[in-house]
Amino acid sequence: MALIGATTPVRAAGESTGLTQAALLALVREGVEQAAQSVMAAYPGVRVTTQVGALNPQLKLAPCEAAQPHVNPGSRAWGDIRIGLRCTQGPVRWNVYVPATIRVYGPAWVAASALPAGHLIGDSDVRRQEAEWSSESGAILGATDNLAGRQLATAVKAGQPLRVQHVRARQWFTAGQNVTLVARGPGFAVTSEGVALTPGLDGQATQVRLDNGRVLQGTAVGTRRVEVAM
Repeated sequence: MALIGATTPVRAAGESTGLTQAALLALVREGVEQAAQSVMAAYPGVRVTTQVGALNPQLKLAPCEAAQPHVNPGSRAWGDIRIGLRCTQGPVRWNVYVPATIRVYGPAWVAASALPAGHLIGDSDVRRQEAEWSSESGAILGATDNLAGRQLATAVKAGQPLRVQHVRARQWFTAGQNVTLVARGPGFAVTSEGVALTPGLDGQATQVRLDNGRVLQGTAVGTRRVEVAM
């Protein structure tokens, strides 16, 4: 997440100098709403709710004429977060943080019943429904992902949304198998044959030896299929 908004001077009615606490919290709420809008833009179709905490009552902030909400680079995009508020115009350029929560809901595969680790997922084991994406870490497995025949890496509870870490990566081929290598570049694609030197796990790097002895590294993308970006 990046800097939110621009410096915004705010004054409460009747105040000649300095932002009131209500005005400061209004800026924080504005920052949280902008962060929520960024999430919805990145994940079309999701539903987002927000909640903003309060400024620490023990803080003795110097008067400030203008303040700016922000988030630190690399901060979580959702869940329990902290929105920074820095004074940009005043005798002391202070910076404080206010707790906030951004909850994200979207389509997901949810376990229909408790399932043990190692279980091969069948059509009746999961159901599509809205689930909270922000309840824990790990990318959610959306309703468009095909889970039939995939193996669970960990046990899951009934009603638990499935995430990437819950399911073992699909293996498209083993070391020693013949594979098709597709080299892609701007406006072209070249296909050749080779032998896999490493197992091909879905979306992970693997090495392929071509007939001329050259070894290339690509990404396993399908049944005995490897892609290389040129």
